[in-house]
This record gives sequence, C-alpha cells and structure tokens, in this order.
Amino acid sequence: MGNVIFVVIFVIFCAFLLGAGLISKRWVKESSDFVLAGREISTPINVVGVIAIGVARHDF
Repeated sequence: MGNVIFVVIFVIFCAFLLGAGLISKRWVKESSDFVLAGREISTPINVVGVIAIGVARHDF
C-alpha cells in the first residue's frame, strides 16, 4: 500500500513539474532569457534565499 501512495504522489509531482515547464515556456524564448532570468531578483530576496540554503544544510 505504501508503494502505491508513493507512486501516485510521484506521478502528481511529475505532472506538476511538466505543467510548470509548459507554462514557463511562454516567457523563455531564447537561451539568453534563461541565463539572465535571475537578474530581476532584488538583493534582499537573494540574501533571504542564501540564508535559507544555509539553514537547510545545517544539522541541528
């Protein structure tokens, strides 16, 4: 039973990722769009992201 639940959740997750990719395809037309996409994020948001990564990697 546990394996069935895992497979169902995995399929839903893959469908979500596929849907997100198809939706984001509208805005990314060239490779430069992909490379430069992070430049629109402000410095405070970048700082919070780096802190979140650091906290997630820390073993308490």
